[in-house]
Parts: sequence; structure tokens; C-alpha cells
Amino acid sequence: MIPVTRMNNQRIHLNPDLIESVEESGDTVLILTNGHRLVVRESAEEVVRRVIEYRRALLSAATQAAGGGGARCAAVAGARADVAGKGEE
Repeated sequence: MIPVTRMNNQRIHLNPDLIESVEESGDTVLILTNGHRLVVRESAEEVVRRVIEYRRALLSAATQAAGGGGARCAAVAGARADVAGKGEE
């Protein structure tokens, strides 16, 4: 779950798998898979950062639970760097 703040300052925790898209046109609007819209105080960039951090934590936990590590983690880290544009020369 990721924490987000509604416009009335109510803090909620949202399952990021429910986020279909994020719009930013003054306010940040999360469009959920069920069609609902959630207006939040965080920027679109901050919501995306939290989703990425959530997914990293899940991947790390799954890798540790599977007894993995080593080469697989290095390959995943390399793929992340490529996606983030850090693997470019």
C-alpha cells in the first residue's frame, strides 16, 4: 500500500495495483481500475515514486523469500537502470 492524501487532508493507503493512470492538471487525479477518480495532494511525480518504491520492496522481499539474490538481483538492477535512462552511454 502507498500513502496518499485526499484534498480534505485525510490520509489513506491505496493499493497501487488499482491505479490505472495519473493525471496532473492543477490537481493530481488518480484514475483507478474500477473507474473511480481520486484527487490527491501529492504530485504525479511523487505518486509514481511511491509506486516504484512499493514495487521495489515487493521484488526484494520475493527475491529474499525465494533464496535468490546474486546474479538475478544484478540483472534486475541493470534493467532498472536501463528503464531509468541510467544505463545509456
